[in-house]
This record gives sequence, structure tokens and C-alpha cells, in this order.
Amino acid sequence: MIAVVGGAGMTARIKVTPQEDPEYRPLVGDSFDYSTLNVAAKTAGGDDITMEGSGCGFHIASHLAEMGYQVAFASVVGDDAPGLGALSQLARLGVDTSYVRTVAGRTPVKVEVLNMLNDPQMVFGNDDLYEKMDLDAAAGWAGLLDAASAIVLDGNLPQDTLEYIAREYGGKKGMKIFFDPADYRGAAKAKNVMEQLYCIMPGRVEAEVMAGRTVLSEEQLMEAGQFFTDNGVSKTIITIKGGGLYYKDGMQEGVLRPERILSFAGTSGAGDVASAAIIAADLENKDIEAMAHDAMEKAAAFLAERSDERFVDIVNAKSHDNATVS
Repeated sequence: MIAVVGGAGMTARIKVTPQEDPEYRPLVGDSFDYSTLNVAAKTAGGDDITMEGSGCGFHIASHLAEMGYQVAFASVVGDDAPGLGALSQLARLGVDTSYVRTVAGRTPVKVEVLNMLNDPQMVFGNDDLYEKMDLDAAAGWAGLLDAASAIVLDGNLPQDTLEYIAREYGGKKGMKIFFDPADYRGAAKAKNVMEQLYCIMPGRVEAEVMAGRTVLSEEQLMEAGQFFTDNGVSKTIITIKGGGLYYKDGMQEGVLRPERILSFAGTSGAGDVASAAIIAADLENKDIEAMAHDAMEKAAAFLAERSDERFVDIVNAKSHDNATVS
């Protein structure tokens, strides 16, 4: 059984459909200038608004359950509708949520307004409740953590909770601890316990925070990988926005590049898919290169499902207009 400990909440995504505003029609030559299309060019009505469970740990637990693994999730949610919704979504996937504490307060909610590329253009949120995943909560998770075959931690945990679990279970008990920073803030929390982390799965920016150095070029990726190895991390996989990842396990390392870039695929959530694939591949005793390939394939499939071709005509029209003007 895999124990996933981390953040849970809800995300509302508002996908605005750009369209011509009859009151405002800037022209390029005799054609409409499609470069002006943005979220402000759409009046109310007809937008795609979704609400779904979110949080790094939430997503990893969900993906592992969908892959057929026995998963238990430990977290804290509020006694409100978003909290109930997140738990219900996990339960439908077969995730054990008996270690999720429900407390008085507001479940973390994030609101994303997506642009025409399906990437967040405006983000609002509140994650104060994550501080309730404290040492008292960790004590209540002891039975789960003791029985787990592997433990996954995310960077939404308070630093003292993260450090306690890493030292107690990764250090003293020698259990496999997989760590996904969730964001750059979470990455900073792991600096004191890297030697207790079996596998880390940061994005490029998160790797910069954890390593304390710039990570842009392939050479810098390898330097960061060596830094993590020197600091006790057994396996490192760094995801790169836009596709691709770097992997390292001892002397074995490399960089994988995507065969196809989906220009209109929102990349939000792809990193969590990759993390779940990495964990699954390791538990299946695959080597680091195979783990990396699995992560790439799962992330690519995730992005392909979410690629949006509705704006292809807009882009083609824009290119045609520019060609006409020139």
C-alpha cells in the first residue's frame, strides 16, 4: 500500500472563449487582428467552468489509484462543500481517505482563469488550511505510515511535518520517501532532509530552489543532479515545462525530449501525472531510464487528452493575415 501525504483542495477553472467584440475590431489590413484576443474580449455567457479536486498529493493519489495501486491518502480538509467534494472524488477512485482529517475551516480553493492556450492567465487562491497538517496530524498518521510500502510527500506540508516524516520514516526506518515539491515554496522546505529522500521529482524552477543554483542548460541539469546525489538523494527526475525531463540514478543519467509539443495543451497537472508514473515504475523495479520514459508517456497522454484544437483556426487565420499584410 502506498501512503500519500499532502495537500487536497478544489480548483475552479474558467476557460474563456475569445471572440470578436463587435464594439472593438482592430484591423490588420482588411482583417481582424487575432493577436488582441484575450480573456477580456469575452462577455458573460458560454464559458466552460469546471470544479475538481486538486492539490499535488491529491492528484498523485488519484493517478496511482487509477493505475490500479492500493493507495491511502493523508491530509486535512475543511468542513465545507469543497472538502466534501474532494473526499468524494478520491473515494470514487478507491483511495482510502480514512486518514484525512476534517477540521473547522476553509478547504484550499484555487481559481484559475485560462487563456486561449489553456494556461492560467489569472490565479486566485487560499491554502491557509495546509498549516493544519501539523505534527499532531502526523502522529495520527503513524499507523498508515508504519504499514506503507512507500511514502509520498508533497511540498504543501508544513516544513516541520515534512522533516519529521522524512527523518522518522526515511532516515530511521529506511522506507522509500518520494518527494514532489508542488511548487517553489515547497521545494525550499526539503533542504534539511534531502539525505532522507529516496526520490525527488521537482520541476526545473523547484530544482533551482532545492539546489540553490541556476538550472537552465543541459549541463546545469547535470550539475543539479550531481548536487542531489552528493546530498544523499538516490533518484532524481526533473521535469521541464513544455515537455522533457532529466533523470539521474548514480552514474546513470540523461535528458529526454518530447517528440511532439502540443501548443494548445494546458500543462497544469502534467507534473503530478509524471510523479505518479515515476513512483509506479520504481515499485515495479524498473531502472531510472525506464522510469523516465514511463513518466514522459503518461504526461504526454495527459496533455494530448487536454489539447484544445478550437483555436487552431484562429492561429491559422492570424498567420494568413500577417502573410497578406507583408
